[in-house]
Amino acid sequence: MMIDVRTLTLRSLTAALVAAVCVCGSAQAQSRLSLAERVSQLERQVQGSADSGNMSELILRNQELQNEVQNLRGLVESQAFEIEGLKKRQRDQYVDLDSRLQRLEGGMTVPARPAANEPMDSVAPEQLNADEPTTRFGEPTPMNPPLPVGAETVGGDLAGNAAPAVGGPDEKQAYEAAFEALKQGRYSESSQLFSMFLQQYP
Repeated sequence: MMIDVRTLTLRSLTAALVAAVCVCGSAQAQSRLSLAERVSQLERQVQGSADSGNMSELILRNQELQNEVQNLRGLVESQAFEIEGLKKRQRDQYVDLDSRLQRLEGGMTVPARPAANEPMDSVAPEQLNADEPTTRFGEPTPMNPPLPVGAETVGGDLAGNAAPAVGGPDEKQAYEAAFEALKQGRYSESSQLFSMFLQQYP
């Protein structure tokens, strides 16, 4: 009996010791898992803070880029408006100068005299001279003697008034140079040439 009691006691102590060891191992394992989880949580928090900081920096940079783009758009629109105004000014100057040249060219044309055998009905009224006597149909038209170079006047008026001044080759060359610069898109140079043209040939 004594042996059985000792055996049972020894077995009980052994079982209790094994249970205690298991409990300690489980507690240590739980402690280790908790520590690993805490480290992982801290890492996630740090990473989240870093990501949040990077996101804020990206948002700020994006806003700065948007402001720069808006400023560039405003500058481009302003330059486009100025260029359009310059083009309009050049077109207006061209139209004005072209009309003036047309008037000058119209003033230098001399109406042709009718031939001796040409019927008077085919001659326009504005081609007849005011001081020249009209002739009857069938009569020969009196021929005027040829005039010296530079003595012929507009409308054939021999009494007197000189023809209006006509721009010489220098004026025409200056206009063509300014107009050529305008056609080639050299607006600044064209504007200067047109201004010089207007000053020299008002």
